[in-house]
Amino acid sequence: MIASSINQSPVVYTPTPANLASVAVTRQDSTVGAKAHPQTNVVQFVLKTTNSLKNNEVIEFRVPVSQFLLTDIAEVQCLSSGPQSTMQPTACTIDMTPPAEHFVLRYSVKCVTVCPPQSTFTLSVTGGISNPTWISAANSITSVLATTLTADLQYKIDQRTSNVIATPGLVEGSLTQMQLQKTPGLVGAATSLSFSFKTLNLIPKQGSIAITFADDSL
Repeated sequence: MIASSINQSPVVYTPTPANLASVAVTRQDSTVGAKAHPQTNVVQFVLKTTNSLKNNEVIEFRVPVSQFLLTDIAEVQCLSSGPQSTMQPTACTIDMTPPAEHFVLRYSVKCVTVCPPQSTFTLSVTGGISNPTWISAANSITSVLATTLTADLQYKIDQRTSNVIATPGLVEGSLTQMQLQKTPGLVGAATSLSFSFKTLNLIPKQGSIAITFADDSL
């Protein structure tokens, strides 16, 4: 007689979401600290799906603070468009759970019944977020994570987890009202220097100020 056994352990199947066809994030104003604004700094999240989406299924963007800051949930304003809808005001859900390394934007898509594969959706944010108040090193900027989900948020459909970096890159704000005084101003004399200037952005706690002198200035 040949002994046999049957493994009756349940088989757990975890589906893997397809890769989104494309994802792009853009800002109008690349100045450090610039706030989203309907005229001067619209922040756009654009994705192209691989699979179809049904009406009221969800698009989610997990946004790291190295790319944008959530400044005021009450001021977040969103508009969206898709293959079967024109740009219009849209209710966005905002989540931010400590530690505050990212915030999450979600909204429901509008399709007559089903939006087909390779559909492009655009979310425009015109308030409540801003550019960071600092410029991070390129190797420390975390990707935006984009996902499409079922309406109950239980199942992922498509996803992109890397290489989604907002463009254009950030540029420094300008210092204004720069003044330099030497006391005394005599050639060869020991000199005290006094600097004053006005910043565009705040200087964070334990931040620093660096002043570089030309070789022939002192």
